[in-house]
Amino acid sequence: MDVRMRRVLRLTAVALLLIVTANGILLWDVARNRAAVPEAELRLSEREFFVPQLWRGENSGRFLQLRYQYIRSTGDDGAWFVNPWLDREKLRDLGFHLPEKLVDTENFKQVPRFPQKKVFLVLELAGPAYSHALAQARAEVEARRIAPAKEGLQDAEEHLHQMQEKNSRLFVVDAGLDAEVLRRHYPGRQQYAIVPGRVHIWWNAPQQQKEPEFYSRFVLERERIFVPLDFAPQLALLKEDVASEEQGRAKRGAVVQLAFGTHLQPWIVGIQGKQ
Repeated sequence: MDVRMRRVLRLTAVALLLIVTANGILLWDVARNRAAVPEAELRLSEREFFVPQLWRGENSGRFLQLRYQYIRSTGDDGAWFVNPWLDREKLRDLGFHLPEKLVDTENFKQVPRFPQKKVFLVLELAGPAYSHALAQARAEVEARRIAPAKEGLQDAEEHLHQMQEKNSRLFVVDAGLDAEVLRRHYPGRQQYAIVPGRVHIWWNAPQQQKEPEFYSRFVLERERIFVPLDFAPQLALLKEDVASEEQGRAKRGAVVQLAFGTHLQPWIVGIQGKQ
């Protein structure tokens, strides 16, 4: 065996060892996450997940994508605000050091940039945040109905219908740096899940406003949930449901039982079809 062949064999052996080691670490981490009693368990309807477009083919991966919403509110001027609870004080608690006032706002390059921060997010299922969103949608319909021109009434009624029947009831309601502290504030383990995520904020300067405003968004660390092979038949039915809905036929629907382990990572423990 020449030197070149021995080198190829050694490199191949090292590559295989790295793959085996990485898979072993992954399996060990999964086992530790599921070793104890689940930290939380949520029963999600088809409103809280969907089968992504790119994964509907026969050769696609077996995943579901979580669907969730943010809290929104309206100001005195009728403008919508996303995550109104994520104010300057809350951002400071999360480790963002915001200046009280931006200097030289005419030069947008001077506006500070902030990296994304790892946080723990609180997911609330069918709780006060969803009830408040429903109340907002109903109030918007009533306001449009009594308006002389009834402008926007149809859109408001459609939004209310979407909120009542189709939109996700899973909301991001809080964020923090300590999962245990968040759990003490949200003890219901059948309604609240604490999950790893990231928060991102940025500045935007409207044309008619000199002082830029900050905006925010959250990203869950795990939004795609792997479907074990045991649930492959149920996943196939979910794909049929997606096709039926797109063609205007009634959905069969399903309920997914999602557990969150000691590492706060989710996995599917059951899928039930609705009668």
